[in-house]
Amino acid sequence: MVSKEYYLWDELEIGRRFPQVEYIVKDQTITEYNEAVQEKNDIYLSKENALKYGFDSTIAPPTMAAIYVMEAFKNIPAPPGGIHAKQMFEFIKPTMAGDLLRTSVVVVDKYIKRNKKYVEMASETLNQEGDIIVKSLMTRIWSK
Repeated sequence: MVSKEYYLWDELEIGRRFPQVEYIVKDQTITEYNEAVQEKNDIYLSKENALKYGFDSTIAPPTMAAIYVMEAFKNIPAPPGGIHAKQMFEFIKPTMAGDLLRTSVVVVDKYIKRNKKYVEMASETLNQEGDIIVKSLMTRIWSK
């Protein structure tokens, strides 16, 4: 890590990996998320419902990945004033209550477009068994 509070765009190298971030998925977090987004699909609403579908625990809606994946991106020292331009997710395996997730982030591209500095970062989240849960690609406009 550099001695600055954040990385300048010129300091970010393609292939740069950031420290892995851990996140434990809790039933309460799934419940609160469901309430916040007004989730209606019953498979995500309780452990009992998940059991009916053959799962061992409460299942998190796929979009809850925004919470645990963003924890990893928030750990990257970015200068203030940047813009989260876009993000894509690839959902591979369900996330369930009790999962210990590990998300890693790597810089995969950087470029200048219309005089703005862009950084593309890919993330991969694995559960406690080492199974890939979700992948994402985030594009950020870097401010410095």
